[in-house]
Amino acid sequence: SPIFSILPLIAAKMLRFKRIIVAPRGMLAGSAINVKKGKKQLFLKFAQWLRLYKNVQWHVTNQAESGQVRQQIDSQAITTIANNLPRKVSTHFEPVAKAEGSVRLCSPARVAPEKNTLYAIQCLKELPDSLEVELDLYGQIYNQEYWQECLTTIRQLPANIKVLHRGFIEPEEIPVTIKHYHALLLPTRGENFGHVILESFMAGRPVLISDQTPWRDLQTKQAGWDLPLAEIKQFSSVITELGNMSQSAYDNWCRGAWLLGQQSANDEALLEKYREMFGI
Repeated sequence: SPIFSILPLIAAKMLRFKRIIVAPRGMLAGSAINVKKGKKQLFLKFAQWLRLYKNVQWHVTNQAESGQVRQQIDSQAITTIANNLPRKVSTHFEPVAKAEGSVRLCSPARVAPEKNTLYAIQCLKELPDSLEVELDLYGQIYNQEYWQECLTTIRQLPANIKVLHRGFIEPEEIPVTIKHYHALLLPTRGENFGHVILESFMAGRPVLISDQTPWRDLQTKQAGWDLPLAEIKQFSSVITELGNMSQSAYDNWCRGAWLLGQQSANDEALLEKYREMFGI
């Protein structure tokens, strides 16, 4: 972004700021670079030639993102690894009614290839006829051609599967909205953090996501599932498992998600990392 990224960086250098921090926010990941790839690669070449990012400190959220900075920008880049700070919301554990044989899923993310919306819909194609499933999509549609692919797949779904696009909701409405569903479905192609995933945990709802985020080993914490995208049948299998869960079994997963959310949202060590990074 020229206005919100490049100009502030140039101004900070002209004013000789002692500390300049740049956060890529996942934009240097392969899944992000490949969207409008030519334009982005051209910019990166110019940035390297102009040494635009010389002597800046990079805020990254994991080791993989640190590697992306060194690959795309500078092999000697200085990086600080610190998870994103979660939005502070007051939450308490609230169970939701769960009938065996049905499940309500939500995907509060933009409808886009990076978020793998079409893949999420395709996960529903091979579910048992006895299972009632609802998937509600929340988020802006940037690519009409991609959305038409999604609509074509939705029309092919059996009668027991319902998929609706509910439009855009404000970020502050997401935690409350998630509580009306049984789980978050987000087979994303890549996230440097995944705020909506943490917000699902904080709402006490398990997640079904890809293994392309920092949130891993969720099944051992009984907070959700992080699965490889190459195994779409595993996603379908988990949705079936969720749908057939009893209230008591499902409540255990909700509580596991909520506990992980509380731990992540109240991490004093993370706050200390930010104080150190900003020199306060």
